[in-house]
Amino acid sequence: KVRVLIAVSRLFTKACTPKGTGQAMRRFPGPIPVVNHHHAVRDNGVGKLQADVFTSVKVMLLRSRRFCQRDKYWHGKYRRGTHLSISRLLSGFFSIILSRSLVLLATWYPGDETIRFTSEGPLRLMFSRSGLSIGNHHELHFTREIKLDAQEGSIKRTRKPSTVQGKIAERPMWSADLNVTMLAELSLEPAPPNGRGSACFFRVHSDIPQITLFDDGQVLIHKLQAPANIAQQTFPKIDQLRCTHFRLMTELSLVALHRKGETPTASLTKPDGSAGKILMMNSATTFDMLFEYHLTLLNHQVYAEYHHYAYILALVKPVELHGRSAKFAKHIAMGTQLAQTWIPARQSWDIVCHMDLDAWHASWAPFSTYADMWPSHKDLLLGDTGQIWLNSGLMCARPTRWALRFFDRVINAVFLYARNDGELGAGVGNHPDRDSAEDFVSLGFKRDQPAVWHVLSQTWADDAGVPYQGPGCIDWGSACNPDENPLECWHWCHWDALQRTDLQERVSQSHSKTTRWKGLEDVNRLTHVHLAPPRGTESAVRNQGQGDNSPPALHRMCLRSCYSVLSRAAISLCSLLFGGSVCWPKDVDKMSLCDGKGCMMQMNDGGGGWIKHTGHQHWRDILPKCVPTSVSEALQVQRDFLSHCERRKNDQ
Repeated sequence: KVRVLIAVSRLFTKACTPKGTGQAMRRFPGPIPVVNHHHAVRDNGVGKLQADVFTSVKVMLLRSRRFCQRDKYWHGKYRRGTHLSISRLLSGFFSIILSRSLVLLATWYPGDETIRFTSEGPLRLMFSRSGLSIGNHHELHFTREIKLDAQEGSIKRTRKPSTVQGKIAERPMWSADLNVTMLAELSLEPAPPNGRGSACFFRVHSDIPQITLFDDGQVLIHKLQAPANIAQQTFPKIDQLRCTHFRLMTELSLVALHRKGETPTASLTKPDGSAGKILMMNSATTFDMLFEYHLTLLNHQVYAEYHHYAYILALVKPVELHGRSAKFAKHIAMGTQLAQTWIPARQSWDIVCHMDLDAWHASWAPFSTYADMWPSHKDLLLGDTGQIWLNSGLMCARPTRWALRFFDRVINAVFLYARNDGELGAGVGNHPDRDSAEDFVSLGFKRDQPAVWHVLSQTWADDAGVPYQGPGCIDWGSACNPDENPLECWHWCHWDALQRTDLQERVSQSHSKTTRWKGLEDVNRLTHVHLAPPRGTESAVRNQGQGDNSPPALHRMCLRSCYSVLSRAAISLCSLLFGGSVCWPKDVDKMSLCDGKGCMMQMNDGGGGWIKHTGHQHWRDILPKCVPTSVSEALQVQRDFLSHCERRKNDQ
């Protein structure tokens, strides 16, 4: 027994301690050999082949982890090389994640499209300055609004801002409703010999920034120039004009008017295929609003004459608004023109389109291209700009009874009811005393878009069961009558209601299935409104609308920031450290940080658009010079807008 123990001890020592070393032997990297041949050299120099025979006992000992206690590996721990490999792998993984995150932040330009994408994604994540929603499952209201734009003093202004919109009344109110049909009967009677109305014409000069008005016998020439020279002009106020709706006169009529004093004649109009007779409109409530828009007015004029459309400039007097905000002038103008269809012996139109003054035709494609995609049972046509909401900067309508009623409801839309002494009423749509008590007046909307949404949501609540609460919405009072961005109103009062709507989708002629609201494009599954798609595949402007079945988007706007998330974070950090306007770009919009050039670059990609609409905040620097006034210029702007804008700027 003693001999056996001594033999096992020697085997253990030989297995754990190699010859000539005092360190424990680590496990073989490969299979353990049974016989290991090596050369040994005797003292006399004669070589001899020797072999170390590994018996089964040695093999058992080498593979056992209970022996050789000095070797850490035999306790089940990893070798140092394994630790390094895992560390390097994790470091590489986190480096890739960090670099990809930086690339994402450096190439992510946030804006309305971001909100649209998240709100229509799998999570239905909708967020605004006052909170966020995940579909109709979870809501989170912030204790105070989060500021998304720069502070007023952060953006340095080196040039005086342009006057591009009328003054918005702080408390627009009225005591009597308006009816567009009655307005049309009173203000749009034909001129002699066909009636007792007024002869009202206008034309924009192409060679100089100037407009001529024929105000029922009185000729007025108005220069469209910079605001600095406004005081040098002597021109009557809009209230002093006899006419409201000025029809485009021919170029020959303009020459005859100035030379001979002859009464102008209207430009020739022809039906545009299946779309019929088309009327294009602009509106304004002050002459100041026209100063910046010589090229856009000329753009509308040339486009209308090119396609033989009628064109009217409506100069709506403040007295005609009867206390309403100037933002509702276009709805009054559109409604009165649509109403002419229902008045005997009046000139009527098959389609009436109105666009804001800061919008222009970027494509010379005819409107019939879009009218052919407009279902005949829909009364109103809007363009999907890519925003989260419906934009009223471009509206087209058919002269239906519903359309007349729609414009009546918009211009008479009530935000709250107020007492004459300034005390707010109950704030509900059916105030018990609003019809009988004379001490209540209607407090209207400051901006027209929330009023349009309000009327449409009420319509869809009746027709499709949209759970719209109107003034009963919890955020109605704080969000639906803002001075600027009405995002919170759309979020809490309209988007939230649409998310809870069950829509019927026809599978076959006899079967239909119920589906949930997927996004803004589902407006086309509701009644009365058709929303043109936001993008076209190939721009029709390249082929002048000929032989191209994929026209550009109907309505394009500036929606993205001109600075990435990473750049905006760096600017904010710089501003936090140094303060003031040192770190912020100059002469840009405080929300998007875009100047006119950045806005044009956005609207020029993706095939452009039939109408490009900047918004007044982007009407600056190079942009006003980029508006095309002919087919050839429209093609040039589509190819290289910078060269065209710079050339026109240098020429002037």
